[in-house]
Amino acid sequence: MKLVLSFLVFLISFSCFATSKSAVTPQGNVTEYGIFAYTRNGGTSWVNPISTTPIIHEGTKSFLIKKSNQIPVIKSLYFAFSYKLSGLPDGEVLLDWRVIHPEMQKPDGTTSTGYSYKRPVTVKNGVTSGTSGYTFDEPYEMVSGEWQFIYSYKGQQLVSQKFFTVES
Repeated sequence: MKLVLSFLVFLISFSCFATSKSAVTPQGNVTEYGIFAYTRNGGTSWVNPISTTPIIHEGTKSFLIKKSNQIPVIKSLYFAFSYKLSGLPDGEVLLDWRVIHPEMQKPDGTTSTGYSYKRPVTVKNGVTSGTSGYTFDEPYEMVSGEWQFIYSYKGQQLVSQKFFTVES
């Protein structure tokens, strides 16, 4: 009887552990999207040769100006989405950032339809949030069509946002 009781306690304990572990599966949601403005006070800029435009701005403060997934192609316009991700391990986590965009002809003669790279985020209590997007900095970037921004973690897509850029 003691052996059966011990086995039942083990099964119940194991099922509770398995249930609590599955409850923290990484996931995400888009909290806002559209045309944003941002300030670079306190932010950093760095060169990333993998992206379509080589300058990346991080640590900026941004705010939504207009909610829309229809984006006019205007120089210096920043279209983006804000997100909240949960179920991640605490500390610095590397997310996969992927941008898919209409074909563009770069100044070096190559064409691009997107790029991806690892982006570090700081996670506290399993949660991180932020705003990510794209700014039309250069004339060659100003193309019409479908854009998609994706964050993934260990091969699992956490959040995605599509935009449609149109000639203004």
